[in-house]
Amino acid sequence: MKRGVAACAVILGLTMGCVSQRKPLPITASEVERARSTVQALQEKALAERRIKALFTGRISPKVGPIGRGFVSLFWDGLVLRWRTSVAIAGNLQEGEMVLGGGKEARLLPPPFTEDDAISVFLGVPVWEMGDAVVERFGGRYRLSIAGRSVEVTSAGVIDRMRFPDGTVATLEPGDGLPRSVRIEGRSGIAELKLESLAPW
Repeated sequence: MKRGVAACAVILGLTMGCVSQRKPLPITASEVERARSTVQALQEKALAERRIKALFTGRISPKVGPIGRGFVSLFWDGLVLRWRTSVAIAGNLQEGEMVLGGGKEARLLPPPFTEDDAISVFLGVPVWEMGDAVVERFGGRYRLSIAGRSVEVTSAGVIDRMRFPDGTVATLEPGDGLPRSVRIEGRSGIAELKLESLAPW
């Protein structure tokens, strides 16, 4: 792929493999409630009214072919996520928007990603309802799963991984406001997004 693949285009071509399976440990009702409450608090903070703009750089390292680089700019107002990329993706598009709760397929990420899925990746927090999520414990970590989607919460109370119905996995480096980085690994290669700037909009 020529001229630096945009950070979003990085994600377009990846079909994710399975992560290693671990056996969950016994869990108490209080631990289940605590894990759900932790995610709810993170959701409330991420979805609080705010207007921010961010710039991510992207790098794709395919197993076959050259390394691609590019960028994606994001503008978030608490309801709509507007995006621009350094090269055309999704046909001839270099910009677009996704609406929280809109339910449509995301033009920024491949089907079956919804707009909420894509917004979740960039905010670093699931925007879908997690109140009835199944909670499993793996050492000091918790995995909350619902409707084919899951997030993992560390012992520090932050989310560092998301999994989606098609098997796509996003590994996050939590940050203040947005993830500092997002890493996606697939059978076709490795894609990385790095936050370069974040400011009020």
